[in-house]
Amino acid sequence: MLMILKLYKVVNVMDEEKEMLIKENQELRIENNDLKEKNQKLQEQMDYMIDVHKKECAEMKCYVDKMAHEAEIRTCKILDEQEKRYNDMKENGRTLIKAFAKYI
Repeated sequence: MLMILKLYKVVNVMDEEKEMLIKENQELRIENNDLKEKNQKLQEQMDYMIDVHKKECAEMKCYVDKMAHEAEIRTCKILDEQEKRYNDMKENGRTLIKAFAKYI
């Protein structure tokens, strides 16, 4: 009879341990699911931030290209004006030399 009581106690303790392990397992599953959801939300936020960054980079590239093109146009205009002034000064110099030569 004593042996049966000891066995009953052992079985009872094992059942309690089994229930505790089952509860622990359920809690861990819930925690795991929560972590998966948080990870999913963070991944979505990261994807969104990457898309926004790509759009901003594309806009900046367009802006830089546009500014570079405008600078090139302004540079060409300045060079044309300088060449025109050079040619005018050269022509004025020739005219002055001819006038001076006629004077002498």
